[in-house]
Amino acid sequence: MNPKIVVASDASPDLKIAAERVKELVLASAADASRRGYAADFAAFSRWCIQNKFKPLPASPETCCLYVAAIATELALSTILRRLTSIGYAHRMAGYTENPASTDNPLLATVMKGLRRVKGVA
Repeated sequence: MNPKIVVASDASPDLKIAAERVKELVLASAADASRRGYAADFAAFSRWCIQNKFKPLPASPETCCLYVAAIATELALSTILRRLTSIGYAHRMAGYTENPASTDNPLLATVMKGLRRVKGVA
């Protein structure tokens, strides 16, 4: 997942270098293993979205809730939380300011609270 930094084709060489540097710095903000994990998690979410005729990018909070419900019986709570983090990361890297996988969303927060109760996690 690379950040989308676009400069005009006739931009100054210094601006083009700065844009490349931004990409390098963003990529340096997470370890290679973390980025691979984010990519794998988002790929799983994307496959699920495509199979169910949802857009993975940008996704909606409702889509994320449906995804959580769909994977709730097969994955641990920690894995589900990591997948939500990965969905948010993918949205940030694609330039979206809204995070559909944020547990600050009232519906998703309630779904996660219910999941914790069902799975028996304090």
